[in-house]
Amino acid sequence: MTWVRGLAPAAVLAGLALAGATRREPAREPMTALGYTVLAGDFHVHGFPDGIPPWDTVREARRRRLDVIALTSHNSMRSWWLWTHAPVVPSGADAVLVLPGEELTSAGYHLAVVGVTDTIPWRQPLADSAAAAHALGGVGILAHPSGGTFRRRLTDEGLRAVDGVEIAHPEREMSNDARRDFPKIYDRAIALNPRVAAIGSSDFHYFGPVGICRTYVFVRERTADGVLEALRAGRTAACDGRGRVYGPPGFTSLVADRCRQDQSSPPDGDTAASRAGTVLAWAGLLALVVLGPSRT
Repeated sequence: MTWVRGLAPAAVLAGLALAGATRREPAREPMTALGYTVLAGDFHVHGFPDGIPPWDTVREARRRRLDVIALTSHNSMRSWWLWTHAPVVPSGADAVLVLPGEELTSAGYHLAVVGVTDTIPWRQPLADSAAAAHALGGVGILAHPSGGTFRRRLTDEGLRAVDGVEIAHPEREMSNDARRDFPKIYDRAIALNPRVAAIGSSDFHYFGPVGICRTYVFVRERTADGVLEALRAGRTAACDGRGRVYGPPGFTSLVADRCRQDQSSPPDGDTAASRAGTVLAWAGLLALVVLGPSRT
C-alpha cells in the first residue's frame, strides 16, 4: 500500500486540475413571467473554510445554473470578507449576484440572514433576531425547521417575524421528523403571514452541490435590492433535488418545468475530463483518509 499512499496526493492535485477543464456555456436567456424576471437562487451557502472557496463561488454557481447566492457563515461574516477580498470579482449584466449574510446559529433555531454586512447577536429570541436583520436592511429565513428542541421553542411571535421558511432542503430527505416538520412549519408560517417566502436552499458545506435545492425569485430588477424586495414580498417558489416545487400555486405552476429541468440536467460546462478529475480527486482524498499521508 506504500505506493498507493505515495500517489494519493498526486491524484488529488491531478484531479483538481482536470476538474477545472470545463467549457464556458453561453448565458441563458432570462426567464420572465407575470412581468417579473425569474432568478434561480440559493440563499444558504457556506463559504471557506466550512464551504465554497471565494475563487470558486461564481464559477460553481454558474455551473449549477444559479443567478444569485448568499454566503452564510455560522455567526460570522468570514465568507463575505473573503469574497470581497478575492483578487477577481466578476461583474457584468449576467454576473451571478453574491449577497452577504450569515447563518445565525442560536439556541433552538437557525436563521439565514441575507443582505447584511454586520453580524447579529445570537443570544436572543427568534423574533428579535429577525427584527435585527430588518433593521440592517436584510431578511431572515428560518433554516432547516425541524427537530424536537426547535419545535418546543418555536413561538407564533418568532414565526410571524421571519421573511421566509426553508421548505426544500437536503435534510428533508434524511429523516421522518424533517419530512413531517418542514411542510408543517411552512403551513403554520403562511397562516401567520401570507407573504412568507417559500425557500429552497442547499445549506452547502462540502457534500451535495450548491443549488441541490433552490429558490426561484420573481424580481422587478436584477439587483441585490430587487432580490431582497421579492423575498420580503414572498414572490418565490422552492425547488427540491427531485424537481418538486413548493409555494404559492401562482408561482409554482410557472417554474415547475424549469425546476425539473434544472435538477435533472448535468452541470453546465461539464466535460469528460472534468468528470474524471472529480472522481480522481475524491479517490485520492479517500486514500489519504484511509491510509494516512506518506511517511518518508
